[in-house]
Amino acid sequence: MQSRPVFSPDTLASSRKTRRGQLPDQRWRIAKPQPDRVADIAQGLDLPPLLAQVLVNRGIDSVAAAQHFVNPEVLQLPSPLEEFPDLATALDLLLKAIAHHHKIAICGDYDADGMTSTALLLRSLRYLGAQVDYAIPSRMSEGYGINRRIVEDFHADGVRIILTVDNGIAAYDPIAYARELGLVVIITDHHDLPPQLPPANAILNPKLLDIASPYSGVAGVGVAYILAVCLAQALQQTKDLTTPLLELFTLGTIADLAPLTGVNRRWVRRGLKLLPRSRILGIQSLIQVAGLANEDKALKPEAIGFRLGPRINAVGRIADPQVVIELLTTDDPGRALELAMVCEQINQHRQRLCELIEQEAIAWCEATQPDLMNDRVLVVVQPGWHHGVIGIVASRLVERYGVPVFIGTYEQEDQQHIRGSARGIPEFNVFKALQFTETVLEKYGGHRAAGGFSLKAEHLDEFRFRLSLSANQQLMPQHLKPLVTVDAQADFQDLSLHLCEQIDRLHPCGMENPDPVFWSGPVRVLEQRVIGKNQDHLKLTLGQMSDTAEEVTFKAIAWRWGEYCPLPSPIDIAYRLKINEWNNSRTLELELIGARPNAATPLPAPAAEPTLDHPIDASFQHLPPQRVEFTHGDRPYACSISITPTSRELRIQNAQGQVLALQPEQRRGLLGRSRDEAIEIDVAQPFYFHLIRAALQALQSSTPAEADTQEILEEAIAPVEPTDGQAELDPANETESETETELEEAIALTSRVDLVEVEPSEPDRDEPDELTIVLSHEPEELWDEADMDDVDEAALAQEIEALANEGVVEFAGPVVADLYLSAQMNAANHADDDEPPQDLASIPGLMTAAQLQSRRAQQPVQPYQAKAAEPVQPSLNPRDPSSALDSTPELAHPPSDSIASAASVAVDTDQPAAAPPLVTNLQLDVSPVGSPLDALRTDPSLFSAPQMRKWLAALMGEPRWEHLQARSQTDLAAAYRGYQAQWQDGGEAADYSEAGDRFSLAVDREVIQPFFKDLRAALVAQDHPPEVAGLRLLARKKYTATELLPLLADHWQIAEDADLDDPNPGSHRLKTVHAPLIAASDRTVIQTFLHAWQHPLAQAMQHQERVNAIAHLAQLCDRAQQDGVPFYAWHFDQLHHYLLGSDIGSDTQPGLL
Repeated sequence: MQSRPVFSPDTLASSRKTRRGQLPDQRWRIAKPQPDRVADIAQGLDLPPLLAQVLVNRGIDSVAAAQHFVNPEVLQLPSPLEEFPDLATALDLLLKAIAHHHKIAICGDYDADGMTSTALLLRSLRYLGAQVDYAIPSRMSEGYGINRRIVEDFHADGVRIILTVDNGIAAYDPIAYARELGLVVIITDHHDLPPQLPPANAILNPKLLDIASPYSGVAGVGVAYILAVCLAQALQQTKDLTTPLLELFTLGTIADLAPLTGVNRRWVRRGLKLLPRSRILGIQSLIQVAGLANEDKALKPEAIGFRLGPRINAVGRIADPQVVIELLTTDDPGRALELAMVCEQINQHRQRLCELIEQEAIAWCEATQPDLMNDRVLVVVQPGWHHGVIGIVASRLVERYGVPVFIGTYEQEDQQHIRGSARGIPEFNVFKALQFTETVLEKYGGHRAAGGFSLKAEHLDEFRFRLSLSANQQLMPQHLKPLVTVDAQADFQDLSLHLCEQIDRLHPCGMENPDPVFWSGPVRVLEQRVIGKNQDHLKLTLGQMSDTAEEVTFKAIAWRWGEYCPLPSPIDIAYRLKINEWNNSRTLELELIGARPNAATPLPAPAAEPTLDHPIDASFQHLPPQRVEFTHGDRPYACSISITPTSRELRIQNAQGQVLALQPEQRRGLLGRSRDEAIEIDVAQPFYFHLIRAALQALQSSTPAEADTQEILEEAIAPVEPTDGQAELDPANETESETETELEEAIALTSRVDLVEVEPSEPDRDEPDELTIVLSHEPEELWDEADMDDVDEAALAQEIEALANEGVVEFAGPVVADLYLSAQMNAANHADDDEPPQDLASIPGLMTAAQLQSRRAQQPVQPYQAKAAEPVQPSLNPRDPSSALDSTPELAHPPSDSIASAASVAVDTDQPAAAPPLVTNLQLDVSPVGSPLDALRTDPSLFSAPQMRKWLAALMGEPRWEHLQARSQTDLAAAYRGYQAQWQDGGEAADYSEAGDRFSLAVDREVIQPFFKDLRAALVAQDHPPEVAGLRLLARKKYTATELLPLLADHWQIAEDADLDDPNPGSHRLKTVHAPLIAASDRTVIQTFLHAWQHPLAQAMQHQERVNAIAHLAQLCDRAQQDGVPFYAWHFDQLHHYLLGSDIGSDTQPGLL
């Protein structure tokens, strides 16, 4: 048994003492009043204006939309068979299995959605005569989703069809394995789609549907419900089946926090009326033990969310999910009640665990005082916690601290592995943060609001650091408070039982349709006392003066606010309305969720930190280069001064290897481990200000005498003998002192390349393990505009790494090249060296800052390449890339003479060819391109999603359409439907940005990403470094057309930007963009790959006119994704023309697809 963290009683209670008499530190977001729309809806539906404002806040801004919302039964639903592309296939497979008595096995999940989905399909398939069984992976030992062990067990049991529920969409390997074993796999899931869909026979996932589909928001249990009802209808056996299935759908949908919009709202509304008299014995028993047996009316979603759902979820979290599956499928009343009591006991245990872990987590936070304002994320890892409930605790910590929370515990007694859960705030994307840290994680998953992860304990510090970087990128300081979203202001005199009863017309409330929240103020706190077993909650009596000078009072409850007692008075409050029924009496009560000082009578504000304008003064310029260790806030740091061409730079490193770098009299600095990960921060923030002051004091107190300073400067300058035609190096512009190299070896904050691992040739050599190239600091905005077009720093690092990996070159010591030094090396000159270079002066081809400035002046500015680094020279890898890729075909576009000649010239003397004029006299016809879009423009009715899919499939041809990824099919259908709708509404004058944006997603997915993905795979398969033309190919990186086009051609044409702003041009000018210099050997690699690439675009990418088409597509897609820039009808016409082609009379112009 792992030891639990030990906290004293005083520590556990400290937070309660420090918050007494305070208000929760929150931020309020109050919806803007819209009186005109509110008045229309209030009159049209006979609603109180307060509730009409709530509907407007939910995006319901017309009387017709409000009527459909209030009465969802009037909506006409499309057939699921039209919306789900694979539903017909899934039904056919299941019908055959039932007819032939083939075994079917369900793979479920251990949360409420997964367990209700499993029970739903078990009940329906058994009712319909199928031979069916199920399995759920172990939460403790296996984690989420289908796995190989389950597949093997199913196969051994003679199962013919595997049916996943609430999982499977990301399980590529297990499903591919099942298919290899000859099993049929049907996936029903609702989670986000991975880059590559698994090879299942059928996939039912609402994420594959158009976002406008009423089925797009269903949870896993919703997909299972649709499949089961359609199967029963196909067999004509719906009697006595659909009602219990609807009850399970309702239970699972609310417990899984699915959005209560679209079809969810309609079906949940029906199900809530059925649950009090449920036909499922298990639900009856669960309602009884939860104390809801006296509910004779429809249940409200909170009754499920707070009473039934937790009792189901608790079993999946800390016990065996089979308890719930049996509970929801048994026909034995006694057994049902027995299992419901087991659920109750497990839930009570879960509550105790959550309470204890939450107290310990808060005590840890109070004891360690994490710097949440700077970290912007809370990471808590302790032994002995049950990882089945830490997700609940994470949510409570988010409520308390207002920052994203990542909480974990050790899986084994040896504390070598950590498993955890994450919860976010509205402005933070949890899944994006986990992706940012994936290099240190073993497994992770989730979505925007929540996630799970596992990692080795040794990577915990790096995990914290990367999470903080991601949080600083996503969040601003003002986000770091719990958010209270308020619908409208109300006075106490306006509140009544009638108003609260009218809120029922907006039910069911839940995700994406929350209960209305009102605010009132100033409100007097007349009475208050703590209640509950642990005095966790606050009971109040509140009063507000009415227009008649009478005080209107209400009772109120504030859950988990006991620590704030006594609250100050008067205050503003945010609350929901509740009806308290007791002894046949009904009274209106307030449920407080927010409080703030009243604006008219503000509370005393805490003393603010002084304004800090310039944390670093000019004396920084006079400090010599040196390295000093110091302590600040009981934490060790190291700081140093680095010489740059124009100034000096202060760098502060902590024990975890993070570096803060900044220059004199600058308010902004950089924080991180490398240039790619560094974030810009305001060093005037108090924490950084005091840290910088401490570092400067340490440097000043250790500044040596003048003679010693001269020695340090001399030692810092590595003598470099000038070669012919080179100017001597200025000592003031040379490398840093040896006393600073330890810090630079550990991490180069402003480096533009990653650290490169270099293995020493002998185990006992006293050498550093890393080769670090440190480049001088520039403001980040300059990096974005120029992106290092002056030097091949990235190429240099990759060349050095390639040499090191091949054993061609080693370094006896760290090479620290500051002052824009760039070592350009030729592999042939070093392949046969017996000894590696021993110092900076012995590296051939080293260029001085003056030489680099001279070379920079000779480089013409390349248009449309704002972020493209200069490509590498011919590959330094001694292996011939063309031999590694089978054969080299004749190049469709051989390199120009300028490229060929440049490749043969020495690195430090090659001269690029002069760039031709940007704008030519070429004209391009941009009038509407023909019949396909004419058909959409002239059709009087809007196409449905299935109709649009069929139209596109016919236009492209079925084989090419089926080759598209499912998400691309959805995006293209949505784009053309959006185009058709906008044309009918506004013609050429309408804005087609949304249609263009959806179109651009398909272009990125089908045109750009496949090239880089498959090129990388081809290089790796041939044991070739995954890089070409200075571009390192990473498995998970998304590439752009800016990176693609130079690899395909040495030039291309795009439209003049000014012409794109014309809403209806007859033609527009073109400009020619010339690619940066790319080595002939790299061109050979690319052309060899394209020749062998089995992809519909392989041939197109070898022709200049198709490269131009890709460039035009990229230019238009980029415009479509820009906020505030009009996207005209002819822009979309051009997208269609370049991607799908046109057919005007006898003139057929094929598109890329």
